[in-house]
This record gives sequence, C-alpha cells and structure tokens, in this order.
Amino acid sequence: MSVLALVFASCGDASSEASSSSAVCDCMDGQVKMLKDQLNGMSEEDAEAKYADMMEKCLKMGEGKSESELEALNKEAEACPAAKEIKKLEEELYDKMMSEMDMDMDMDMDMDMDMDMDMDME
Repeated sequence: MSVLALVFASCGDASSEASSSSAVCDCMDGQVKMLKDQLNGMSEEDAEAKYADMMEKCLKMGEGKSESELEALNKEAEACPAAKEIKKLEEELYDKMMSEMDMDMDMDMDMDMDMDMDMDME
C-alpha cells in the first residue's frame, strides 16, 4: 500500500482546514521517519511498532469520511513538503527489498548447486 493511501485512507478529522493541513502534514512527516528507519535496516514489524501511535492517529482521522473528503485529504497530502520525499523513499525501499530478494535467490541457487555437486561426488 502506498504511503499516501495509508495515510489518507486515514488522515483528516480536524475541525478547521488549517489544523487539518497541519495534521495531514504531520502524518506525512511521520511516514518519512518510518521509511527512513526501514531504509536504515529496521524491520517493517519494528517500524510499525515504533510508529504505531502515529499510524493509529492518522488512521483515525479518516474514519467516517466520504470518498470526496478522503480525496480532498489526499490532495492536501500531495501539497505537503514530505510528499515528494515519501515517493522517493518508497522507491528506494522497494529497490532495496528487490535487491535483497535477488541476493536471497542467488544464495539459494548457490546452495542448491553446492548440494547438487556434493551428490554428484558421492
């Protein structure tokens, strides 16, 4: 799930537009911190635990909102300074995860080849 979708399926139960924008951008800033922690090696589970309060607060802001209200919140989110950084960090995290998967697959293949060679020698 994209961070914008996570935050804004979630953000936005403020009484005024100014406080809503601030709350929305606070959620976006929290997402930046969470993504940076994951890029620095924190597991997804640990990041979710560390930022659980922030995520819950952001999710609660979207409860009971109509599609049009959620869409308006998404537009607010896209205007936050952190929006571009989130997209960049999501891409970096995706690339890192894919790279790690490739390395895992390479190691599995190497182990399979080693086992095959061991069996051939017997």
